[in-house]
Amino acid sequence: MDGGGWRSVVFGAARLCHLSDANIKSGNRSGARALGDVEMITTHILDLESGAPAAGVAVVLTGPEALQMKAVTDEDGRVTAWDAPFDLYPGSYQMEFLVGAYFARRGAPTFFESIPVRFVVEDIHRAFHVPLLLSPFGYSTYRGS
Repeated sequence: MDGGGWRSVVFGAARLCHLSDANIKSGNRSGARALGDVEMITTHILDLESGAPAAGVAVVLTGPEALQMKAVTDEDGRVTAWDAPFDLYPGSYQMEFLVGAYFARRGAPTFFESIPVRFVVEDIHRAFHVPLLLSPFGYSTYRGS
């Protein structure tokens, strides 16, 4: 294949991974998707009480291979880049939104110190957007696009 195609490769007894041609050429045969392929995991927080994006919220992303990334939402309430590049592996991930400090800065009482959202990545070729709709006493999240 050429021009950004994908190949299936078997590792060990039964580990099937899909690798991009770019990863094959660079020697990345780990089954991970490299950060340069696309921005892989993003989020957006909307404060339903104020009707505005929730800027300045610390977010911690954990996952396979001892992954632990950190970011802070921008003025639009988005995390589009993490503190370091990482590879995306199939497996369980958690995005923890540290909302207690956000509400404290606003002088608003809240029921939540942090909000953990656990999700599974099976198809490493897709982008994952995990929005959070937030209020001091409730929240909702979903698989975004």
